[in-house]
Amino acid sequence: MTRTPPTTVELALIAEVSRCGLTVTHHQFERWRAKRWLAPADQWTDPATGALRYDIVHRAAWLAALSRPGRAMSLDRLDVLGDRRHRTERRPAAPSPDPDRPTAPAPGGHHPGPDPAR
Repeated sequence: MTRTPPTTVELALIAEVSRCGLTVTHHQFERWRAKRWLAPADQWTDPATGALRYDIVHRAAWLAALSRPGRAMSLDRLDVLGDRRHRTERRPAAPSPDPDRPTAPAPGGHHPGPDPAR
């Protein structure tokens, strides 16, 4: 498969990530964009200044830090980035405003039952 050469904005992002002491390639950017872990390249710059957006550099640096050559990135590693779209988790029940009434179960959670301290 023929790959395209890196664009100017990809080269700029590679340089910014390398300033963090990390190595990344434009091929990784392609994979991360395909998985929607990284925004499309046309959203990487601030429209007013043309500079790379801080959040894009930050996310690319985290992705580079979590990447291992030849290894797939696990979803648990992505949780560091706050990307929990692919996981289901139990949420604790919301506290009840009335202490004499039990709380309703949270979506995906379980009902905690009566408070044994009362």
